[in-house]
This record gives sequence, structure tokens and C-alpha cells, in this order.
Amino acid sequence: MINQTIDHTSFKHLLQAGAVRNVCAVYLAGQTGGWALSVRYGTVEAAITARRSGQLRTWAKLDTVTDHLHKLGVGRFEVDASQYQPGTMRRRRPDRAEAMRLIHEKAASK
Repeated sequence: MINQTIDHTSFKHLLQAGAVRNVCAVYLAGQTGGWALSVRYGTVEAAITARRSGQLRTWAKLDTVTDHLHKLGVGRFEVDASQYQPGTMRRRRPDRAEAMRLIHEKAASK
């Protein structure tokens, strides 16, 4: 269990200083779902938070996590998919479904 957090800017500074020992993408089961990043530096393990909100930063796809880390210069990281549940990240949008239904009805009546 990770009890500490680190903001994204501090994470970038640690990477630039070469202080990061390990980065792990961890799947979060439960209400939020998605992938979060755990980083080890020194004897500390911390989760990365979003810049503005301060909330745990999550990504919907592991591919997106990989792209993000690659842009930061991280070419190797671990993946903890022990809690992975396929299909849990797709958020339902009943408002959009209703809007599309109305569009199709309108198009069919012409």
C-alpha cells in the first residue's frame, strides 16, 4: 500500500536528477479504475498526483501510460496488473446515447 504522494513536477525533477529507482504502472480496481504510477526514490515509494487537482493521476489505457513515460525519458518500468478487470474503464454516457438516438430518428424521418 502506497501512503505517500508526489506531484508530477517533482517526479520530473527526480527523473532529471537520476534519483528514481523504479517506476511501476499499477491497475486500480474499484470505482475509479485505470492505471496509476508508483515511483520509488531513495527509501520512499509514492503515487503520482495530477498537477492541478492534486488527485491521484490515472490513465485509462496502459498504452497511454507508456507514451507518457516515454516522453519523460522512462524506457523501462514495471506493470502490476493483479487487480486488472477488462472493460471497467469505459464510462457510460447516457446523455450521449440519448442525443445519438434523437439524431438518428431525425435523419430517418427526412
